[in-house]
Amino acid sequence: MSSPLSRRTFLAGTAVLAAAAACGKGKPKVIDTTTDSTTSAANALNLIVATFDPVAGLDQRLAFAVLKDQEPLPKSEAQVMIELVAQGGGYGPPAPAVRHDDGIEHRPFWELTTKFTKPGVWQARVQHGGETATAAFEVLDPAAVSAPIPGRALLSTPTPTLAATQGVTPICTRQPACPWHTVSLDQALRASKPVVVLFGTPARCESQTCGPVLDILLGEKDAFEAKGVQFIHVEIYKDLQTQVHVPAVDAYKLSGDPVLFTAGANGVVVERVNGPFDRADAKAFLGKLVA
Repeated sequence: MSSPLSRRTFLAGTAVLAAAAACGKGKPKVIDTTTDSTTSAANALNLIVATFDPVAGLDQRLAFAVLKDQEPLPKSEAQVMIELVAQGGGYGPPAPAVRHDDGIEHRPFWELTTKFTKPGVWQARVQHGGETATAAFEVLDPAAVSAPIPGRALLSTPTPTLAATQGVTPICTRQPACPWHTVSLDQALRASKPVVVLFGTPARCESQTCGPVLDILLGEKDAFEAKGVQFIHVEIYKDLQTQVHVPAVDAYKLSGDPVLFTAGANGVVVERVNGPFDRADAKAFLGKLVA
């Protein structure tokens, strides 16, 4: 696959988060974002879906940016309620979404957990301060999803390491480089220990969240490596200039980054996180592997 991963834009400071297209081909997974408001677009309430490729039939977390005047709603705001609806249906009851910003303070998001009853086009709606904002997005049929999802095995494939770079340079675009490029994913899976794999390119991440989420995981390194958890970081591109993917990215058929997979000692996926997460999320994901 020679096309780039070109989804989402996240502007810190002005804090505009947008999800985008799948790997440069096909329709965007986030279809539309609109604001039903009498204010100008620049000052309007905006709701943006930060999780890409949600799957029907699974309990899963959804991350949203909720913006007013191009800034995320402050912590002092009342709880945000988000409604979901499948295309052609009526909105379900409002569900509380919780602000997450621990370790990702400049790109806060609101999170809720839900289970989509069917694939297709869905819409989310938020109301705040007399304004309403909506965002349409696609929910995938699990039968059509190639990337591993919870309950399926991680794909055993080699990933670049310092000893076998697969032509990837730099091996890690974080500065300084992270220590999780010494063991290949296929080797880690043969060790029969819990595995955590993060796909993301800090230096080229359009959402600017790949670096922060990698740093969040590094903050949990000592505690969970001591409990036998193996961590692997995989860059998306082979270098800093071209759009050529690392082979494992194509093998996993990823449509964006960052993507986090956690798997038990049996190699079966426990969590698949497409998009941002914060420190509280990371502790919860990792905690399940050693419970």
